[in-house]
Amino acid sequence: MKDRQFDYYIRNFTYEFIDKVIELANFSFGKNYITKNKLNQLIEQKNVFYIAYQNDELLGYCIFLEEDIKELSEHVKLEIDELSKLHLDKKQLCYMKSMAVKKECRGTDLAKNLFDICYNEIVNQGFDFAIGTAWKINDKVPMSKIFEAQGFEVYKEMPLIWYNDKEYVCNVCNGRCQCSGLIYYKRLI
Repeated sequence: MKDRQFDYYIRNFTYEFIDKVIELANFSFGKNYITKNKLNQLIEQKNVFYIAYQNDELLGYCIFLEEDIKELSEHVKLEIDELSKLHLDKKQLCYMKSMAVKKECRGTDLAKNLFDICYNEIVNQGFDFAIGTAWKINDKVPMSKIFEAQGFEVYKEMPLIWYNDKEYVCNVCNGRCQCSGLIYYKRLI
């Protein structure tokens, strides 16, 4: 794809990029946000996982996972009863687990293009509903424009959404993550 400033390619994730994805996630979010063990578990699930790259350099990634309502409840820290109010009980659900782009690529169209390709793929695969969490940093939500451009709506803000992940060392909080996350959702059919 051609961006305003550079050329890059987007394709399905391949295992040769696993260490680079972990490195980018840790740089973007903090140590142990995604470990090799966690990423291997995600790869084994049904997923939509794309990377953006230039030559052999990883520029960004985006992961959507197929989940049932119980798994989704654990990820977004909402009770199943509350998620059921969104009519999720018998639908094919997906969760936008993570997305990051290299610092020098922020402010370009790369993140939007990567998200759009993943979004189109989940629609093509027949998912009924998508939900994701967006990091709120110092009262800003870097992913808001990307989610909203595809018609996602904010469901609610969740304080301390990543706090219970004791291994994760947030690079904003310099310890256990005390950041909030906004939960975005969209019915796809």
